[in-house]
Amino acid sequence: MTDSEKRGYTVAEASAYLGISDWVLRAEMRNNRIAAKRRGSTILFDRHELDRYFDDLPERMPGR
Repeated sequence: MTDSEKRGYTVAEASAYLGISDWVLRAEMRNNRIAAKRRGSTILFDRHELDRYFDDLPERMPGR
């Protein structure tokens, strides 16, 4: 299975996918900026939700 076929990501995998720290990802989850699911004690992020979160980030304009 390739990453493009994978659907659920753990905190470590999701933070690496987004290029942010685990701490930032957990803070975004606590602040309801990104949705997650639980399976027992495991937190899982849907790949489509990760893409939505990234697409919704503001773009930085050159020179600013």
